[in-house]
Amino acid sequence: MKLKYWLLLLSFINVFNYCRAQKITPGFSGKEYRELLVLNWNQYDTSKAKTDLRYKRIFRSTEGSLKNRFDIWLRNDSVGVISIRGTTSDQLSWIENFYSAMIPATGKITKTNGKVFDYKLAQRTDAMVHTGWVLGLADMYEELTAQLKTNYKNGIKEYIIFGHSQGGALAFYVRSYLEYISDVDFPSDLKFKTICSAPPKPGNMYYAYDFDFITRDGYGYRVANTLDWVPETPLTSQTATDFNSINPFKFRNEALKKQPVFTRAYANYAYNKMDKSSKKASKMFKKYLGNKAGKIIKTTFPLYKEPEYINQTNYTPAGVPIILAAEEEYNNLFKEGKSVFIHHMYEPYIFLSKKYYP
Repeated sequence: MKLKYWLLLLSFINVFNYCRAQKITPGFSGKEYRELLVLNWNQYDTSKAKTDLRYKRIFRSTEGSLKNRFDIWLRNDSVGVISIRGTTSDQLSWIENFYSAMIPATGKITKTNGKVFDYKLAQRTDAMVHTGWVLGLADMYEELTAQLKTNYKNGIKEYIIFGHSQGGALAFYVRSYLEYISDVDFPSDLKFKTICSAPPKPGNMYYAYDFDFITRDGYGYRVANTLDWVPETPLTSQTATDFNSINPFKFRNEALKKQPVFTRAYANYAYNKMDKSSKKASKMFKKYLGNKAGKIIKTTFPLYKEPEYINQTNYTPAGVPIILAAEEEYNNLFKEGKSVFIHHMYEPYIFLSKKYYP
């Protein structure tokens, strides 16, 4: 046999061995998604959420200051599941969501106990994220990383990171944090797949670019019901400064110089009016969803120090979209009434995922 055929055969063998050795697989599976939903539901209601016998819970974290908590489950093929709880009925859990002023995706933040949390969630310095959810991550990271180190010694090296609602937002940040973790003792060969169910938008475009890049080739998803309002949050505005440095707005004055005087005057007037209103909206969001929300947390936790907020609120979705489109059968079953969460809970997501991903 010629050498090139031997090399081709060897490459096939290597690919086969790699796929056989790796237990988490790229791509979206409806069955896997529903199993993860049930595990997550288990944090709220164990009577309704009967867990699959293939999974065994091996760890439950303590509840953080803002009521965040996560479980680690072990699947019978030694794949771990990091299942992050979403919003609870506690006021502090809701304040965490509304505390949506943006801060850099890399930096330091003072925790509610006064300790400083160093974090890195993206490579670019212009990547921005949500203050409240960074605080949620700050409450979880020590227990999480310690448990992953312990599990590694027991041979658990592959994980699915999952969360629903606020838990989905935190799942983005957990995956990003583990990508850039600075702990030299943290295992470098762990493998992750991330599925964020019904998540709000986690950060600006440059954070989303980073998350999508580190989870490329089928390892990062967001699942959204088309009638669910939560994936449309937080409140968002975009200004001309939210673009990459090379953009037409930066050179508009030079371009307009070539236009007739009346065209130039009208274009400047229209641009200034639009830019002023969008900047004003960002300042208002910063005031009410940053400074005021931060003061509420500081009232409960006096050692907390507010970070320096960015005058930007350009939130955007991240992750490969899995869209669950509501239709007639769904609308007949999940009728809108008093609850604003009718389309956000576990049942509608299970129903639609069965329909489109059986």
